[in-house]
Amino acid sequence: MGIRLNRKQFVIRLVILYAVYLFAVFGFRSLIPENTGGIFYIPVLTAIIFGGFVLLSILNTYWTVKRLHDFNISGWWCVPTLFPIIGQIISIALIVPEGTKGENKYGA
Repeated sequence: MGIRLNRKQFVIRLVILYAVYLFAVFGFRSLIPENTGGIFYIPVLTAIIFGGFVLLSILNTYWTVKRLHDFNISGWWCVPTLFPIIGQIISIALIVPEGTKGENKYGA
C-alpha cells in the first residue's frame, strides 16, 4: 500500500466510510424499543456513536494525509481539517484537482 492516495481512491473511501457510519447510527437507533423509553439504551447508543465518530475522524485524517502526499504536500497540512466546517471544505477541495504526476518526495 503506497503512501499516496489518488482522487478516485480518496472519494470511494470517504463515501463508503460515511455511508457505513450513517447506516450504523440510524441502524442502532432503530434497535431501541419504543415502549421502554430508551433510558437504558441512551448511554449505549451514545458510546457507539461517539466511538464511530472517533474512528471516522481517525480514518478521515489518515486518508487526508495520504491525499496531501499525492499533491507533494506535507501531511501536517491536514491539521485544519480537524475543525468543523473547515474540514469538510478542505475534503471537498481535495477531490477536485489531480495529484502530482509521476514520482514526488512521498513516492510513486
